[in-house]
Amino acid sequence: MSEKIRIVVAEPGKLPAVSFISNSLKDMQQIVGGYIELFETTESEIDLFCNEEGKLINLECNRFFPEIQDIICGPIIAIGHDEEGASVSLTDEQIQEAIRMFTVQYPPARFARIGNGILIDPNWDWKPDTTARWYFLEEK
Repeated sequence: MSEKIRIVVAEPGKLPAVSFISNSLKDMQQIVGGYIELFETTESEIDLFCNEEGKLINLECNRFFPEIQDIICGPIIAIGHDEEGASVSLTDEQIQEAIRMFTVQYPPARFARIGNGILIDPNWDWKPDTTARWYFLEEK
């Protein structure tokens, strides 16, 4: 039986949640709903994983990441790593960083698929006092 690790999960349209999973590829794949893909947005000590086919299999759009000019579809998981790159539990500080990342830096957003693109409203209903900014990205 593999050890349990503490992670943060960001589901589409929801605020992030702390969870515990077995430190296994199978559990990570179960959360994202398929093959996992590591993607980076900053030089953080946190690894971010998503479903590598999220857009192709029409998973619900989750978060817009302006640094990589991409939308991640499906659940996103944040996991720590050690010096060798192996997955480990997030520290208390990393938990706070991941929660801030998924609520402030990359908040939940409202999306609409239109033709070959996705329309994004990053300020959806949970920030009703701000003017919505809309972006249109062509799918890659």
